Amino acid sequence: ISADDIDPQNPIPESKPGEASKPDEKPTETQAKPTNNKTPDGKYDLADSDIINKDGTYTQNEFNPDSIPAWSSSDRTAEDWARLESKGYESNPSKIPYSQITLENAAEAFPFLGYTGYVPDYIQILPTDDADRVTYKIYCNLIGRDAASWPELQQYQNYASEAEYQQALAEQKKAEEEARELDERIEEGRKDDKPIGGNLSEEDNQDLRDDFSSKFGW
Repeated sequence: ISADDIDPQNPIPESKPGEASKPDEKPTETQAKPTNNKTPDGKYDLADSDIINKDGTYTQNEFNPDSIPAWSSSDRTAEDWARLESKGYESNPSKIPYSQITLENAAEAFPFLGYTGYVPDYIQILPTDDADRVTYKIYCNLIGRDAASWPELQQYQNYASEAEYQQALAEQKKAEEEARELDERIEEGRKDDKPIGGNLSEEDNQDLRDDFSSKFGW
């Protein structure tokens, strides 16, 4: 294990979620639109493509490019286009109708929850995201992209508190130091033509290597 292999935004990708894990399910129950085509609170207009979910969130039943800030077609992958061209895509749930989401209210549409220990059904917008990042996250939510795969969010989604996250970091640092010490012992043994690990037999040394390999993945 080398420090160079660690992604600073996602230092512990293998960590398991906290006990409060939520199933990654998209809302399926919907409610009828009001006759005035307004949201139930009267705050926003509803487009034909906007769907009101029973849990108070919104999704869309078709791709409407006018629903999001302009996003360069050159930045869309072949997978994105395939999903848009198919009729089976589902948008991620939003607190605001997709036809009314803007750069200014996107953080309200997809709020950042902090340390939760579970993955929300949508891609959260961080307070530090710039306009390009916000636009891209709106777009990815619109096409229903998986919310669990975002490196800058994984530390929050994998841990229920900052203390839990810092403890995991400390454990990882300790594991790296132990692995580095073993590397140094092995290298020292090679240079001095001594048995690796001092007076241990080669069989015991191999068991030691295997034990570290199973723990630390090298």
